[in-house]
Amino acid sequence: MGKKLDSTFYGYFSSQSWSPQSNHYIYACYKFPLSNNRIGLIVRCPSQYDESAIDLCIWDNSLKKIINSFELADSFGDGGWEFVKDAWLEDINKTGELNIITRKQDNWIEENDSPSKKSTTDSLKIYLIKNDYYIPTIVTVDTNKFKLHDWNH
Repeated sequence: MGKKLDSTFYGYFSSQSWSPQSNHYIYACYKFPLSNNRIGLIVRCPSQYDESAIDLCIWDNSLKKIINSFELADSFGDGGWEFVKDAWLEDINKTGELNIITRKQDNWIEENDSPSKKSTTDSLKIYLIKNDYYIPTIVTVDTNKFKLHDWNH
């Protein structure tokens, strides 16, 4: 769930693709070292309707600011469509650095069809860190290890 941040800290997040609004907040969830000068900050932040997104923000100690961010997880739906996105931070290539594995599933229900037809897409992506940015790459992984959370139960 995280700890709700005081609005005086919101300026640090001004460069993010999302921004806090009067009725949405930012929650500090976890922090960990990425390197000697960089800290990973896990935050729960505004999404489409509420604070359901989870982002990784990279804090630079020397610049005293967030230099990059990455969406890790989120879920919502509307009008016959829904999605769920989960992520894992893991050193999959044994370099001593955390990589990001994301898995996203989109579901559509075509209610105009009789009977209703359901369509699903499922994607798994791997991002390796390079110069404090996460770059998409192709790495073979066991997809059974990265299961999506079942929000329906």
